Formats: sequence, C-alpha cells, structure tokens
Amino acid sequence: MGSLSFALSERPPLQPRQWQSRLIQLLRSRLLQGGGSQDVLIHAGPGAGKTLGALLGVQQLQREGRIGRFVVFCHRTAIAGQWLEAAERLGLALSDWSGPTEPSPAAGLLLSYQSAALHRDHLVQQLLQWHASPWLAIADEVHHLGVDPDDPEAAGWGHAFEGLSSTAALRLGLTGTPDRKSTRLN
Repeated sequence: MGSLSFALSERPPLQPRQWQSRLIQLLRSRLLQGGGSQDVLIHAGPGAGKTLGALLGVQQLQREGRIGRFVVFCHRTAIAGQWLEAAERLGLALSDWSGPTEPSPAAGLLLSYQSAALHRDHLVQQLLQWHASPWLAIADEVHHLGVDPDDPEAAGWGHAFEGLSSTAALRLGLTGTPDRKSTRLN
C-alpha cells in the first residue's frame, strides 16, 4: 500500500462569496469617487465571512495598487488570532501590535481598541509615515466605538479610532456578531 500524503498547507485560492465580491466592488468604488463618504459598514451574522471578506478586499485593493497598507482595530485581543490566521491564509502580512515599537515592515497592523487609545500619540506618529499611499482602517465589532452625544468625553475608544483613522483613504466597519469565540473564518 502506498503512503498517504496530505498537503494541508497548500490550499486552493479562496473564491469570495457573492456578497464579499460586492463588498470589494463597493470599496473600490468609494476609493475611486473620493471626496464622498469614506465609511463603509458591514452588518452580518456569525459565520457570514466578515473577517475574510474584509481581508479579501484588502488583498484585491493592494493588487490593484489602490491601497498600500491597512490597520485592523479589534475589540478584544482574543479575536486577534482569528485575524492573524485569516491574513496568513491569504498571504497578507499582518503584524500584531501591542505597544510602542519601531514601525512595522508589515503591510498591516492589528491592534486592540484599548491599545489604540493608550498609545494614540505613538500610533499617530507611525501612521503619519503611511501618508505616501492610501491606507484602509478596519474596525471589527465597530459597535463598541460608539460616541455618546450626552457625554462626548466618555468614549475614549471611539475618539481614538476617529483620530487615528482620520488619514485613512477608507474606513470599513464590521458589526453584527454577538459572540466571536466560536465563529468560523469563512
């Protein structure tokens, strides 16, 4: 009997779902129109493919030369592993950022909302270096960034995201997953 061989590291290229293809078209359209709304909000349930859809959008826009880099802001560090795994699956360079360091050579940074708020000044300096090419800001579980109009100083995470992403060519918000601990990536 011959030996069995499983090439688990060699996966076929991922084909976007129909809605993910429309997301890529929408992101491209927003970048091309310029001057209009640069915010896109995706609301979908668990397992719909929001993480993968966002990263497929990044991958396509990078291939087309429409963006150079991207930053993923997450609500919890527990979700970071899902983003890193999905980015690796697509061959995207995503660096987990946990505090003031030298600028990352990776095309993408991954950080928690809390890190963004705590190290805002340092991140501003790092992101200023990105002005040479358009970049994309992704806010995972964006509903955690709400700003209270009755207490505008209370929402530190929302203010940090607003300030840090103000130079992004486009901002993509993902929401709708009540509990991400057990959801799939695709």
